[in-house]
Amino acid sequence: MAHVLIVDDNQANRQLLQEIILREHPDYTIATVANGKACLDFMQHTLPDIVLLDSMMPKMNGIEVCQKLKGTVRTQDIPVIFVAAVDTVEQKVAAFRAGAADYIVKPITSEETHARIEAHLAVKRYHDELRTVNSQLQETQDALVYSAKMSVVGSLAAGVAHEFNNILSMLSGYVQLCGQKNDLSYIHSTMHIFEELVTRGQDIVEALNDFSRKTEGREKQCADIAEIIQKDIMLMKHILKEEGVEVVTKFDAIPPVMCYPGQLSQVFINIIKNAIEAMRGVLSRRLTVELGVCNTEEKICRMLIAGQQDCISCVVVRFRDTGRGVDVQNAQKVFEPFVTTKGAIGGGDVSTPGTGLGLSISYGIMRRHDGDIFFEQTGPEGTTVTVIFPVIEAVSRMKKNAGDRVAFQ
Repeated sequence: MAHVLIVDDNQANRQLLQEIILREHPDYTIATVANGKACLDFMQHTLPDIVLLDSMMPKMNGIEVCQKLKGTVRTQDIPVIFVAAVDTVEQKVAAFRAGAADYIVKPITSEETHARIEAHLAVKRYHDELRTVNSQLQETQDALVYSAKMSVVGSLAAGVAHEFNNILSMLSGYVQLCGQKNDLSYIHSTMHIFEELVTRGQDIVEALNDFSRKTEGREKQCADIAEIIQKDIMLMKHILKEEGVEVVTKFDAIPPVMCYPGQLSQVFINIIKNAIEAMRGVLSRRLTVELGVCNTEEKICRMLIAGQQDCISCVVVRFRDTGRGVDVQNAQKVFEPFVTTKGAIGGGDVSTPGTGLGLSISYGIMRRHDGDIFFEQTGPEGTTVTVIFPVIEAVSRMKKNAGDRVAFQ
């Protein structure tokens, strides 16, 4: 059953349209109003499935009504069919530019009117179904991302616990020393050590909370990528130390990026974890993280910003490890779901394969950021994973005058 709104200042026209519709579909709900203002007032409390709109009305004509409906998020997806006595190209063009779905010229016929109404109602039903499916898919994607994130949190737990044990042990040791000494100057001198240890613990908790937060809302935030990476390295500190991996960072000054910080953190931690696993059994274990800006003239940036006119450059993050590397053929597959570099593909221990979801989820996150992630270099001497983001002009302008844009080579 559909809900139809008829807008016409002529009562006879409203009655005729109503009879034509009910003759074919007596189960439809029909509402009628006599002018544009009444139409807008009606839609404040009730949303029809379709609007039949007269073009020539006093005070507010059909073009103006249609523009207001299409300019409001709540009503912009409702199809509007003009039912007009004016049959000129100029009037039709104006109607379609205002957002009309169709245009019927008076005097109307029952068959044509019915066919056009049914066609646009069908399109709206498909649109509504697609929106519902997209919403369900988004919820599924969010659940999958969060599930994978919690899996990583589990692997970080031991390292975080170890860091806190160190902090508590140091605090306990200094408290005992202070208790054994009556020297107030010594006690005072150790206060800054207590502050540093407390700050260290707070930083770990903040980084873990940022990473594990389930919802970040639908709005992106302006974030410092360098700060996100530093927090992720801190969370991975214990694992990196256990595996004997040296981390080298080379950060240029870059503009902020509009993003979902927790999701980017998930991407970076997935890459770092994969690098650690790729370097097991390798004599020299070094992970180099480079951060900078490339100009739009560069090839990778041109690939990214195609069709994005407000993007003026790209932020680039490169993770270079000294692991076993991935051959070119398999490098094209690792972003597919359930394909893993652990075991047969990576040349590692086949008894402990991965799930193959980390890089696939990371790829989805980057596409959600209008960015990309790819293997820039592969081979026996390690792997370079490159992550790129668009720098939007409005955001970049925030730091342009500070002169801190550095070209990334």
